Amino acid sequence: MFKIKNSILLPLAALFIIALSIAGCKKNDNPVDASTMEAAATLDAAESIGAALAINNGGALEQFSDVVASSSTEGLVSGSTGFMFGFGNGNAQVEKTYDSLTGWWTVIVNKNRGDSTGQFHARYNRVYMLRFINKNGAFQKHYVTPNNGTADTAYTIDQKIVSGSGVLVRPGISRKLLSLSAEWTTTNANTSTVTVNTLPNSPLVRTASDTISRVNILRTLNNSLTLNFVNVKGPRAKGLNWHRAISGTITGTYTATVTFRKGDEYREKVINRTINITLGGDKIKLALGGQNFLVDPETGVVTQ
Repeated sequence: MFKIKNSILLPLAALFIIALSIAGCKKNDNPVDASTMEAAATLDAAESIGAALAINNGGALEQFSDVVASSSTEGLVSGSTGFMFGFGNGNAQVEKTYDSLTGWWTVIVNKNRGDSTGQFHARYNRVYMLRFINKNGAFQKHYVTPNNGTADTAYTIDQKIVSGSGVLVRPGISRKLLSLSAEWTTTNANTSTVTVNTLPNSPLVRTASDTISRVNILRTLNNSLTLNFVNVKGPRAKGLNWHRAISGTITGTYTATVTFRKGDEYREKVINRTINITLGGDKIKLALGGQNFLVDPETGVVTQ
């Protein structure tokens, strides 16, 4: 009996040792160093930020364009928002009400681009408040107000983003915008080039949930993006490729909690990055976590 037990136990012990050896080899087959994982996390953050900046889905540049549009006689109006690659033609519905006691307009904007059955589509809602200030520091009802045979043009425009929501779908990323807020001041509104700054205590703050797909791995990033617009200048007349004429700097922070649906591309479950954005030209320059990226201002697509 003793011999039989030995004859069984010895092969089992050998198999156990071999299994441990194989498992150890597999664990170290493709070691991923910390710098590679950090770079992957930063790339995900860049793609999330790119979507938050882009014009096509109501990103920060879309808010800037709404500020620019407010610096005109017509302001924001309903109608076509023009053609955009992938998304096709867009449409906007705008409602406005005025409070004569405070001088504030409330503007509700609903925009959509693309078909929800396609690879590219976006729809979103914004509630703005804005007020026109003349050269004497008093509010007036319209951007241009008649005054004894002359016209007073607003020199400054105060604007608040009260709320925002929306969804975006394009190849590689989908987004649900959860909240949006900011306070801006537009100066030089009476000239051809306006200057926009967020207020020191009221930067642009966006919270969203982004799902990013890359290398057959899905990640959901529940994120918060804070942006400070610093002397961002742009043409008051919004023409073709107007974003190329925008200049200035945006600084801020990005924080995200990451959930993996398949695999584990990097160990970093919470991403914290500082942001420095330079506007102007065909691409937005994004410095993030020691890496440099280029962002398409219309689509939000990120390249290195």
